[in-house]
Amino acid sequence: MANRLIIILFFWTNLVAAQDMSRAEYISKYKDLAVTEMHQYGIPASITLAQGVLESGNGNSELARKSKNHFGIKCHSSWKGKKVYHNDDEAQECFRKYPTVAASYRDHSVFLQKARYANLFELAINDYKGWAKGLKKAGYATNPKYAELLIKIIEDNRLQQYDKPTDAPFMAKLWYHGMTYGYPYVLGQKGFYKNEQKGFMLTASAEASLEDVNALIGASKLLHHQIGMGVLAGISLDKEEVINYQAKYGLAVQFLLPHNDKMWLIQPSIITADFKAFVPVISFGLLR
Repeated sequence: MANRLIIILFFWTNLVAAQDMSRAEYISKYKDLAVTEMHQYGIPASITLAQGVLESGNGNSELARKSKNHFGIKCHSSWKGKKVYHNDDEAQECFRKYPTVAASYRDHSVFLQKARYANLFELAINDYKGWAKGLKKAGYATNPKYAELLIKIIEDNRLQQYDKPTDAPFMAKLWYHGMTYGYPYVLGQKGFYKNEQKGFMLTASAEASLEDVNALIGASKLLHHQIGMGVLAGISLDKEEVINYQAKYGLAVQFLLPHNDKMWLIQPSIITADFKAFVPVISFGLLR
C-alpha cells in the first residue's frame, strides 16, 4: 500500500511540475519581485514583468525552466557565471544560467545599467511606452515589433498599475552624503558620487581621530553595482600647537548596501604618508 502511495505521489508531482504556468500565474508570482527591482534600480515594474513574460514564455521556456533565465540574456564577454547553450538567432548561442529566478531578475536590472540604456532612466517611472520603444531602439531584442509586443502585454494585463512613483532609492541616484564613524577616525563627513553606467565612483571625506584630521578624495572602479575599489589621496592635519600638514595616500574598498531611501557605506582602507608605514582604517555610515 505504501509503495502504491509513493508511486501515485511521484506521478502526481511530475504531472503538476509539467503543467505550464499561465500568464496570470506568472504575473501573480513575480510582480513583487519586479516591484522590488523597480525600487532598487528605477526600472518600471511593468517593463520588467512584460519582458519576463515575453522572453520566458510565461516562465515555461526551456531556458527559464532549466536555467532560471527569464530575460533571454546572453553570456557576453563579461559574464563569469554558469552558462548554457541554446539555439536562438544562431545555433548553440551562449546564455546565462542562474541559481534562482530572483538572481535572473537582479541580473536583468544590472544589465540595463549599461551605457546604451542610460537615456531610459531619464524617462518617468510610469512611461512604459517610452521604455518599451527605448529598449528596442537600444538593441535589447532583434524582433522589429518588440516594443509593440511589450506594450500590448502591459496593457492587456494592466501591468502599469505597478509603476507607482516612489521615494525608494533608485540605483540611478548619483549623490550620497552623511556622517561616518569608524577607527581610528571616530567621526567624519563623507560623500560619494556613483555612476553605474560608466562604472566608477568618486568619494570625498573629512574624518577626525584623537590625534589628527584627514581630508581625502578618492576614485574607484565599480567591480559590482555594490562594490568599488580604488585609490585615495589628500592631507592630514596634526593637532599640535603648530598645525602640520602631511600628504596621505591610500587604497580603499567600498561596500554599498541600499536601505530605504539611504545607502550604507562600509569602507575599509589602508593609509600611508611615506609608503613605509601603513595604517588600517575602517569607516561606515548611513548616507542619504
